[in-house]
Amino acid sequence: MRTADLRNKVEYRGPGQYEMPAACRPEGEERAAIRGRLIDLKGALRPAEPVEIGEAVTAFLSGFTSLRGYSVEEASATAAEFCKKLATYPAWAVRHACDGWDPRSVGADPKFPPTPAQLQDAVRAVLRPMQIEAGDLDAILRAKAIELPSLTAEQRAELDRRLAEIKGRTKARVPAGEDPRAVAGPAEHGLERLKALGMGGLQLSDAALASRKDRLRQEA
Repeated sequence: MRTADLRNKVEYRGPGQYEMPAACRPEGEERAAIRGRLIDLKGALRPAEPVEIGEAVTAFLSGFTSLRGYSVEEASATAAEFCKKLATYPAWAVRHACDGWDPRSVGADPKFPPTPAQLQDAVRAVLRPMQIEAGDLDAILRAKAIELPSLTAEQRAELDRRLAEIKGRTKARVPAGEDPRAVAGPAEHGLERLKALGMGGLQLSDAALASRKDRLRQEA
């Protein structure tokens, strides 16, 4: 699935609004495959039932020696804090974060469990790649197809004519056999180039160019 390539073609136009070139918009089997993948991701990202989170957290906390002296009430209160913090996440991600918990990542003592916020960060790290992929696929499916403007034959001919005219004017300024840099100083040569290419889409007029050249000569 060419998710990354398609996502690069999507333009954000406001909350829930996207556009992409019609020629790039996925259709048919490809679109169905993207929709199917998005459905799978949304299912995997769905929050777990509270009991599933409780089971994962209880199993995780039971492995820390610092908690073995807790009373039933203290253990229950501690587990409840974790469950509250992790209530919006899928159980598989919580279990994955618990199994992969490394106290060295936060400079913690291995005898002590992480704080609820630290374990939440670990769960988020597990989910982030899937959340990003789901967001990309959703944007691709929501994107409205737009037709990119194309030049007509007349417009292309006019563009070719103007380019030829610019080239002809540039050649006429430089006598045959002479180095263009000997005819115009670096600054003037740069201005000629700006005039030919335009600056920020704005073409420089002959009058503006001449005025700038005079100012450069006075400053020299």
